[in-house]
Order: sequence, then C-alpha cells, then structure tokens
Amino acid sequence: MTTLEVTPYQEFRGTDRSFDWYMLPFDKVGSCTGPRTQKHIVDQVRSTDITDVFVFAHGWNNDWNVATKRYRDFIDGYLGLRRERGLETGRPLNPLLVGVFWPSTALVVGSEEGLRIAGGATDDRAAKHALRHGEVEAVAAELSERALPRFYELLDRDEISEIEALDLKEMLKPLLERTSEDDPAEFMANGDEESQGRQGDPTVATWRSYGAATPEERREDPHKIAEQVADFGRVPAAEPLVGASVLGKLDPRRILRLVTVQLMKDRAGTVGAKGVAPLLVELLGAANHQDTRVHLLGHSYGAKVCLSAVCYPSALPRQVTSMLLLQPAVNHRCFADDEYGRGGYHAALDRVNLPILSTYSTHDWPLRHVFQYAAHRTVDVNEIRIAADGRPDPYSALGGYGPWGLGDRAKLVDVRLPDERYNLGADAPHVYGVRASSTISGHGDINNVSTWWALDNLVTADPRGPA
Repeated sequence: MTTLEVTPYQEFRGTDRSFDWYMLPFDKVGSCTGPRTQKHIVDQVRSTDITDVFVFAHGWNNDWNVATKRYRDFIDGYLGLRRERGLETGRPLNPLLVGVFWPSTALVVGSEEGLRIAGGATDDRAAKHALRHGEVEAVAAELSERALPRFYELLDRDEISEIEALDLKEMLKPLLERTSEDDPAEFMANGDEESQGRQGDPTVATWRSYGAATPEERREDPHKIAEQVADFGRVPAAEPLVGASVLGKLDPRRILRLVTVQLMKDRAGTVGAKGVAPLLVELLGAANHQDTRVHLLGHSYGAKVCLSAVCYPSALPRQVTSMLLLQPAVNHRCFADDEYGRGGYHAALDRVNLPILSTYSTHDWPLRHVFQYAAHRTVDVNEIRIAADGRPDPYSALGGYGPWGLGDRAKLVDVRLPDERYNLGADAPHVYGVRASSTISGHGDINNVSTWWALDNLVTADPRGPA
C-alpha cells in the first residue's frame, strides 16, 4: 500500500530562504485529523535547523477558505513589513508555520459574521434561513433526540412566553451548565436563593436583557471604557441595567444565537486542550532543539484555542516563547488573581516566556456589546450590569475591555507602530493590554501594520529567564 508523502500547504519566500507552512486540522472533540502531518511537523523540528515555530489559530465561523486566507494575508503582510523596512532579526531565522484548522462554523454567512449576526438580522426571512442552515443544527446536535421535536417547534416561533423559555432552557441544560475555564471560578456561583427570587430565572433574565438592548442602543456603550481606569485592583460593585429584564422580547432565534456563541467558545477550548496541547507538548519537548522558539498567535476564539493549549497540560516541557492574542474572545479576567478570584488561564503567565500581547479595541462591537450576554451560564444570577466606575460586566471580553485583576503584572499601553518598540525585557509586566482602537476598526480587522509590528517585536526580543 502506497503512502502519500506529507507536503507543505504552501511555501513562502523570506529575505534569504524559503520556509514551509503546514495546515493541521482538528475535529470538534479535539482529535487531529491529520496525524501524519502532525508527526512530520514534530520530526522537522526535531531533526532540522528550525529556529522558530509559529502556531496560528483562527476565530469562529471561519471555513477552510477564510481561515487559510487570513493566515496567508497575515504572513504576507508581516513579510512585506520586514522587507519594506529592512528589519533585522539579529539571529539566524529558519521558521516553520502551522495553521490550525478547527470546525468553527455555525453560520454559513462569511468570515467572523456570527457575533455580528448575534445583534439581530434585519431581514427576518434571511435570519431564519441562516439559522436553519447553521445555528439550529449545531445546537440540536448537542441535545437529546427526545427533546428535538419540541426544540424545533419553539425555534419556529417569533416570540416565546416565559414558560416556554423555561422549557427551552431545560432542553439546553447540557450546554448552559457547562463551565468555562477562562472565567474566574467565583463568577460561576455568586448568587443566592433570595436574589434568584427577586430576579426570576437568571437565564431568562439574561435573554430578556439581550432582547431589550437593540444594536443601535448597544453601540452607544453604557460602560466607561476600560482604558480610562488605571487601577486593576478592587472596584465597587456595578449597577444593574435598569428595566432590561422587563422590556426584553424572548425571541428564540436571538436566544439560539447567544447559545451558539457559547457552543463555539466551548469547542475552541476543547480543540485547544485536547488537540493543540499535545502538539505543543511535542514541539516543546523535541529532544534535539530545546532552544527552538515556539510562538502562538490566536484571533477571537483562536485565542482561547491557544490559551487552552498552554494551560491544560499539567506541565509543559519548557516555556512557550511568545503569545500574541488579537481581539481575544475570552473573559477579561481570565488571567486574574485577586480578591475576586483567579482566572482559569492564570497559569499562562508563567508558561509564556515573553510578555503576552493582547489587543483590545472600543470598535470591536461583538466583544464590547454581545459577548457578555452569551457568556452567562445558568449558575450565574447577575443580570447584565453597567458600572459608573468603569468596571465591565463580569463576563465581558478581553478583546473589548483589556485585562483586569492582575495588579502590576499587567499594564495597559497604546498600540505601537514602527519604529516604537514594546518593552519586553525582564522588568516588563506579564501581560500587556494593547489599546488598539486607533488601528483595529472592528473584530476582524487584525491584519495591519500594528499587528505585524507586534509579532516582529516578539520574534526579535531576547527571551527572559525561565520562570
């Protein structure tokens, strides 16, 4: 039986040599569906003079064509920046590129449209069509066969009653009761029976809150922007969003969009923990090249893929060299360690050698205005909240509000452009929240000179001493 040779997906030409880009696919439970390619990649690192391995992870709702185009455009842009400005690495550079591909599509409507669609479609027929071909099927696959007839019945309505919403919640229980490793554990159980009695069912209250807030209203953003707050420590409790739980319409299509956001968030974590983590351990443990640098780059839910890969193993053979998170769709307190709790990705601070660069933008409408509605779990009894003091809702996104809860281990900085460099030395914080509103105009706008420059800073930095 003939075995086909493993070949790169594409070859790029650098300033002085060519280098290979491989695509590595995973299924929804994190199994690598290209095991020979994975073995070939690790063997290359082990047996050749590879100096740097770059692992890219795309965001949600990217099909193969969109994901590979994003990777190609980013690589081309970065190489173009290096050529245009004559950038030097200061050391030999022989890279190998790995593009992760994971099943992130629930809506077949184009790149990164899922979160934007979650704001509500203007054409009701188009919304139903998109749902029937994506969201409904994705969620239905997670439910019991017995629940499906009633599930489809409710999803065919324009509006459901409170009792029907509770019925829908019961069907969705397998999804809604999952916990998320990027949230501080305290947020998952911070209520009591008295508060539940005042608010009614917390999940339905969240659904109503989202139904009450139109896309136009949410664009005005009642939160004070996080970059105005210099203190990462304790802040007073937030105020409830008055009237939202009363005025909201229970539209089952909008509810399913929120649930799909959550479903894909969970899937990204699974792919990172069960699929990319074993790859990462193999790359870091390649016997003959302990000095090979490994860089992780994740966009949107791809950031969750990267963070889960780094934090899920009980230990790593050695530190990952760098991590660049572009508009990460994870909790803004995922790195936290303070009186409010420890974030599930706190371990990344010691498992990544250089400071983590994490962009956030006030123009990222999905991560500023939608993510927190979808991220609520049934065990949480908080309604969506605004804060006069600038504290985001507990479930707000890192890519919308920057990192919180880290004290002096994190720092907010303005996005850098050539030739101003980030301080990545021994005295730098563990995480930079990069204010990128001036260069990132939307959730998918992450392929530009500022992001290429951020990567170049990480590639050319001298590694710090091991943790």
